[in-house]
Amino acid sequence: MSQVTLSDKQKEFIRNSTAKINIAHGSVRSGKTYSTLLRFAELVIDCPDNKIIMIGNSFGAIKENAVKLLTDELFKGYCVWKPGKQCLVFGDKEIRVIGAHDEGSIRAIQGNTHSLSYVDEITTIPYGFIDMLTTRLSHPWSKMIATCNPNSPVHPVKANLIDNPDRDYSYNLHFNIDDNPALSDRARHDLKNQYTGLFYRRYILGEWVAAEGAIYSDFSRQSHVLPRAPHFADNYFVGVDYGIHNAFAAVLIGQSNTYSPHLWVEKEFYWDSKKTYRQKLNSELADDLEQFIEGYNVRGIYLDPSASSFEVELKRRRMRVIQAQNDVYPGITFVANLISNHELKIVKDCTNTIGELEQYVWDSKKAINGDEEPVKRNDHAMDAMRYALFTAFGKKKNLRWGDENVDGRSLGNTRQF
Repeated sequence: MSQVTLSDKQKEFIRNSTAKINIAHGSVRSGKTYSTLLRFAELVIDCPDNKIIMIGNSFGAIKENAVKLLTDELFKGYCVWKPGKQCLVFGDKEIRVIGAHDEGSIRAIQGNTHSLSYVDEITTIPYGFIDMLTTRLSHPWSKMIATCNPNSPVHPVKANLIDNPDRDYSYNLHFNIDDNPALSDRARHDLKNQYTGLFYRRYILGEWVAAEGAIYSDFSRQSHVLPRAPHFADNYFVGVDYGIHNAFAAVLIGQSNTYSPHLWVEKEFYWDSKKTYRQKLNSELADDLEQFIEGYNVRGIYLDPSASSFEVELKRRRMRVIQAQNDVYPGITFVANLISNHELKIVKDCTNTIGELEQYVWDSKKAINGDEEPVKRNDHAMDAMRYALFTAFGKKKNLRWGDENVDGRSLGNTRQF
């Protein structure tokens, strides 16, 4: 095991997390993951069987956020990933690793009894899955170790687990960014300047606060709208929100590796069949898209993942299509940071995009039940923009382009427009 310097808060969690459900919650980069993984490792070593599971919002997320830290840093050599079995070998124990993106994931744990579970970002996992998991932890020694950033104050994880008065059943500890001894003063400063509004309160202060009002509250025409593209782009890419009965929206985004702003929406295409009283065929929309990007060296088209028929039509034309990541809340958070940091601008001719940015609001009715979603009205350009920006750059450390931005593979000889 590598040597890790722990803060008093991290030691407190490791020492006191003896309940059935144990949750470290609070700010980003606050040391939650280190302390929870070290506590989980203690429990794995003492566990009398192999009924151990690690869970994330997706298989890739749990591998990146937790498994990699165990194998590459904390327990390098002792803890090994077995790709053929899709499991983690920790000493003499095998740990099953799964993603739980939707309610259908419950099938992966139904009928099983678990001794231990580690849950990464528990609020991003459907609560029906979590509820089922707690019933599967039925041994006297069974425990769950989990992490999360704050969400709505009425989120069921907060209401049912964190606020549960039974201390034998539920233990939780709040973390903030000062509880991470590995974080430099510069890193803390940069983090505090990265977020504003709702996201600052949740990700920096670690508050469980409701999402309400304007989603992109930092957007203003004076600060974010430009008369023309700020400079020549090193790369162009496109986001598409597909619609036949609803509006079809496409945005062309320019990117610069050198100059700030690094990203800007240069053009938009918008076809609303309800306003024009005419629905277009896939072939017609594909013609429109080809005309829309003619003359631009487009690196990739990030498409609404549900638009399978339109994807077939675009690929038939040898257009480079990437299924977009549709994780709404993380995508909104990423775009909000770009806006607040003035790294995303909009050219003034993109009138639908600008109008939607100003009208994009949280759904107050759904918030009552702890569900945080935008109002599904006048949001097609917002979806198209989020698909492209978050899929291309959401998992990267900077806003510079590489071939990995296009689904992790080299572009090779693929046709580009």
